[in-house]
Amino acid sequence: MIKKKSLKTVISILLIMILSFTTFGCSKGNDGGENTAAETVNQLIMGTGGVSGTWYPVGGVICGAISKSSIINATAQTAAGGVESIRLVDAGERQLGFAMPSLAIYAKKGIEAFEGTPVDSIRAICAFMPMEAHFIVRSDSGINSLADLKGKAIGTGAPGSGDEVMCREILDAVGITYDDCKPMKLSFSEQVTAFKDRQLDAMFMLASSPTSSVLDASSQADVKLLPIEGDLRDQILEKYPYYSPTAIPDANYNFIDNDVETIGIPTMMFTSADIEDDVVYEICKFMFDGIETIQAAHPSMKSFILETAIDGLAVELHPGAQKYYEDNGVL
Repeated sequence: MIKKKSLKTVISILLIMILSFTTFGCSKGNDGGENTAAETVNQLIMGTGGVSGTWYPVGGVICGAISKSSIINATAQTAAGGVESIRLVDAGERQLGFAMPSLAIYAKKGIEAFEGTPVDSIRAICAFMPMEAHFIVRSDSGINSLADLKGKAIGTGAPGSGDEVMCREILDAVGITYDDCKPMKLSFSEQVTAFKDRQLDAMFMLASSPTSSVLDASSQADVKLLPIEGDLRDQILEKYPYYSPTAIPDANYNFIDNDVETIGIPTMMFTSADIEDDVVYEICKFMFDGIETIQAAHPSMKSFILETAIDGLAVELHPGAQKYYEDNGVL
């Protein structure tokens, strides 16, 4: 029989062993295994987009790559879009996000969705995943151009999304205000449901093709994409120079026979100026160390390479990202 004093000693030793395992056993090493020394692991949350878009799955792959760092554990979460992500990162509720570069300009100036509440804390990490403007209508709708959208029910993108901002800007360039149509601020998946139920005449999505929501809609109805081309496109680009001419490749959707002219903009990955330089340096390092896996996440990511990773950014680089690009000959 164990004496009381001996029993207390055994229990104390067991408690110390349990605490030691909890503190050290779960620390991440560079190989993802155990580490004998305690190391601060930065828990980072990345705001992406809806589950039926392209940002969310790509964000998950990027988080997996950067979480191989011994000081980072990153998790992708859904978000309404770039406006919401900028606000959440500024508030410290998330540490990473995706947005259109134009939204970062608006945030800094305190205009558009950020009217009266400017945000100056956003710092860029990289640009990637070019997105194309999609206007989707039924083939038999009689809608053949953007001008035909006047008076129609249009899915404009979720509240707090860059989609909604871009849709409004494009319609404005055509001379259509929200008073001239029936705007419905719906997410991608909500738009598809409403489109199937014939509550929408047109869907608008800013996404990297192919995107699952467009594929879903096209599997339920005969659809077509409205082009943005010619003088109209020139007019939009003159007014909004951060957009660029592009095309949706016919190989990406089986319901189009030729590339569809439109406009686009890259995705910007950003963080807060408050995040430590070494953490952002690690994000860049492990992201580009895992570049092949990230490139395979979506067809639009094939063009993501270190040499062009800072093209199209709208705000200043985070110092940690800048040092990484300097160390690797990009700057």
